[in-house]
Amino acid sequence: MENLKDYYLGLDIGTNSVGWAVTDEDYNICKFKKDDMWGIRLFDEAKTAKNRRTKRNARRRLYRRKQRIGLLQEIFSEEIAKIDPTFFIRLNESNLHLEDKTTKFKHPLFVNKDYNDVKYYKDFPTIFHLRKELIDNKKEHDVRLIYLALHNIIKYRGHFLINGSIKNVKDFNTIFQTAYNELDINMDPLTDETKSSIKNVLKRKELNNKDKSEKIIATFKLSKNDKRIKAFADLIVGKKGNICELLDVDKELFEKGKSSLSFNDKTYEESRGELDGIIPNQAYIIDYIKDIYNWYMLN
Repeated sequence: MENLKDYYLGLDIGTNSVGWAVTDEDYNICKFKKDDMWGIRLFDEAKTAKNRRTKRNARRRLYRRKQRIGLLQEIFSEEIAKIDPTFFIRLNESNLHLEDKTTKFKHPLFVNKDYNDVKYYKDFPTIFHLRKELIDNKKEHDVRLIYLALHNIIKYRGHFLINGSIKNVKDFNTIFQTAYNELDINMDPLTDETKSSIKNVLKRKELNNKDKSEKIIATFKLSKNDKRIKAFADLIVGKKGNICELLDVDKELFEKGKSSLSFNDKTYEESRGELDGIIPNQAYIIDYIKDIYNWYMLN
């Protein structure tokens, strides 16, 4: 090897191995101390962060769910305490054995002499029977029934945790300008006329989301091929928007089919949580855009 002038080094790099070989110019295997200079190194295959990310998202989702339920109980606590002081205690301890409960009641929902859980489930076999009853029947209902219906809605669908005053959510110009600035689109500053036009488009009930998105794009006087504006317009009306096109990031960062999201999707919270691990320095921009969608839905 010491007398070798020119040689080739060949590498075969795989996901869990590296093969190598050294040859002379005629592709003969070279030797070093009488050993052929070729070999392979094996190592553990690399693992993605998907498993950790999934568990982190699950923890975040459960935490937000507890927050929503806590806020709902706070709203109802005063009225429910007037008729059933231990109602929330029983609900929160419903997964415990009777001997471990603070209150020694068998049923977690209703403990009245004339109305208990057996009667409740005869009246409402599922929570959707209860929700239908509250919608169709205009008579006054027990406040606990109203709580149970809202508990189901808030537990499994969406959230209402909005930073700041509710007045900020109603101020379209402010939230739209903030999102637009954070998105940092290289265009002229937004005019009040442009913001007013977009606001009016969003409020038009006769238009579907596709039409609204197209009119918002037209408001910017751009072609439909401007991918950033299209993704932005799609997101604020509840359609699926492409994150790679919106934030100008490499699509290779995302798993196949995971580069788009919709604020109207049941799995939005999970998708939003994954963005923190994929594009940690830009994920927050999605929250500002969602403020516009929140305004759209509230109106």
